[in-house]
Parts: sequence; structure tokens; C-alpha cells
Amino acid sequence: MPRHGPRQPETMTRPARSLTPLDLLLGRLLAELRPVAPVRVPLDRALGHACAESIVAPEPVPGTALARRSGWAVASHDTVGASSYAPAFATASPVAVVPGASLPPGLDAVLGPADLSFEGAVPEILAAVAPGEGVRRPGEDMGAGAVLRAAGEPLRPLDLALARAIGRADLPVRRPVAVLWAPDGGPAGALVAGELSGLASVIAAGGPTPPDEGDIVVGVGDDATALGIERLCDRGGLLAHGVAIAPGEAAACGILCGRPVILLPSRLEDAFAAYHLLVRPCLDRLRGAPPRRPDLTGPLVAKLASAIGLAEIALLRREPEGLRPIAVGDLAWSALAAADAWTVVPPALEGHAPGETIAAFALDWGP
Repeated sequence: MPRHGPRQPETMTRPARSLTPLDLLLGRLLAELRPVAPVRVPLDRALGHACAESIVAPEPVPGTALARRSGWAVASHDTVGASSYAPAFATASPVAVVPGASLPPGLDAVLGPADLSFEGAVPEILAAVAPGEGVRRPGEDMGAGAVLRAAGEPLRPLDLALARAIGRADLPVRRPVAVLWAPDGGPAGALVAGELSGLASVIAAGGPTPPDEGDIVVGVGDDATALGIERLCDRGGLLAHGVAIAPGEAAACGILCGRPVILLPSRLEDAFAAYHLLVRPCLDRLRGAPPRRPDLTGPLVAKLASAIGLAEIALLRREPEGLRPIAVGDLAWSALAAADAWTVVPPALEGHAPGETIAAFALDWGP
């Protein structure tokens, strides 16, 4: 497929200048990282954080039988054979219930609101119900020991609702502190700031050198890259300057004062790729979260051509027939705007054929 912009012939094989392979660099970076210490936060501040321990139901829920619908709680044996033509009579007094109400002892089903008549001297049952019909039995929502959200997973609104349902008021979470060092400003810095905010507590930093604080330092822009590389070299912490990814080849990485320093180029597409391929895996390790898994799979509706020797980002657009590649390696901003998914083509592959099923990440711009 056509690319956006000219490309030198030698880039279709392994690059001539020395670039550190992505897998090798990530292995070195992640080997230095451990999950940050958990902190307890109220449920209303836990959304999006990585849960530091699994959320486990301590006892069955519900603890007693509850109505699942509005109507009349009855003893099911009183309703056997009942119909509007042959009503039955209740031996146990029916009780009006709403969803979530506890059933009184001896009553084990819920009739619909119109299935009980009070026209005669004794309430008449106009429909039959089986035992447990219209009822949530004890432990049916969740049993004791049920894992509601595994450790390391980001907390969703549903998880917080379930935690509240089992009596939790707060949860232990891991939220690393990310220092965003972007003296150049610009769109790349704005992009990275937005991405970081969903996964970390972000501190904006200025100055001529990488800050000695936080759990990870992310520098964006030409000034940050040049100054950061100088500092890393002085401290002997530079791991790579030049990474075998496209876009984003000019990224640099190192370890400074025990924390990763990742320096992203100033171009928007370079920062986009380097963030997803370098920064995000480090944040997931610090959060105690598993590596991000692809969100979707689908067949390619056109050929996806890639360069041997580089891990290349491919932008995709979801269509009824499958996933359509719209840019690979060289990502025009219009392609970034049009894409709603992305994948990475490993350096050993020349791409994927039409019809081949691939895994991809949704571009939902969130955690």
C-alpha cells in the first residue's frame, strides 16, 4: 500500500545506522522496574486506577432471597394450576414487593402485578409460577470468594459499583507518578500529557535537566531529547539512542536515579508511536498491570506492507468487512485523525496479506 511521504530505499531492509531492537530495549527497561507501592483511595477516586489486589466477595450475594421484579411474593405451591379461568387461592398471604426487596419467610416466587385479584373475599391467584421465579436466590449474584476484578486490572465503573455492593468503601490501587518534561511544548507534549493522565499522576516539569522525581520521566521534544541524552550519558544510564521502530526512530531511553527516562521526538506521529511502544509498557509494569492486550481482531481488507528490520506502527480503520490499513510506518496526521485502531508489525515480517486475521488495539484514547 502507498506510504505517506518518500522513503529511502535502504529503509526497506534493516536500517544502516545502529538502532536498538524494540524487544531488546523493552527487556532492559522492564527488568529495572517494579510495581509502585499501593495506596488506598475512596471508591469515588479509584476509577481507572490499577487495582493492587483482587476484589473478592467475602460472602454470598445476595445473602437472602430478593425479588427480581415488581409484583406479589407468594408461595409457589399455592399457584399450581392457577389461571384466569381457574384461579387458585393463597394459603400464605401475598406480599407486594419491588425489585431488590427481601422475600418474607415461606414465600419463594413473585407473581406479576396483574396476576393477583382482590375482587373476591379472598385474593385469587391468576397464574402459576415455579419455585424461584422472579427471585434472585441467595448467592446467585456471586458466591463467597468470587473474584470481581483481578489484581492489576484497571477499575471500571462497574467494578466500583460491585465493590460498593459488597461493602467496600475504598480500594488499594497502584498509580505511578509520571513526570512530564516537555520544555518545547507543542502538540506532541499535549498528546502525551493526555495519554499519561489516564494511567498516572502527572507532574509537569521544566528546567534544563531531567527531574530527579517521580516513578518515570517522559521527555518530549528536541530540547528534552538532547538534554536528557547528555544527562544520561554523564550518569552512565543511557540504554539506547535510536530505536528500531517506525515512526519514532529518534527516541532515546535510559535509567536515571533508578527510574526510567524515555525521551520522545517532537513530531506528533513519532511521539504517538514511541509512547505506545515504550512508555505504555513501562507504565503498565509500574501499575502492576499485565501487558495491554489487543482489543479486537479482524481480517484485513487490503494488504499491509511493512519494512523488514523495524517494528512498524500500522494505523487501521474498522469497516464492516474488516480492518483497512491506512498508513504504515510513516503516519500522516490526517491518517492519525482517521484511524480508530492500530497494530504493530514485528520487524521480521514484511506485512500481512489481505484476508489475514490480525489483532489490533482500539484508539479509544483512554486506559
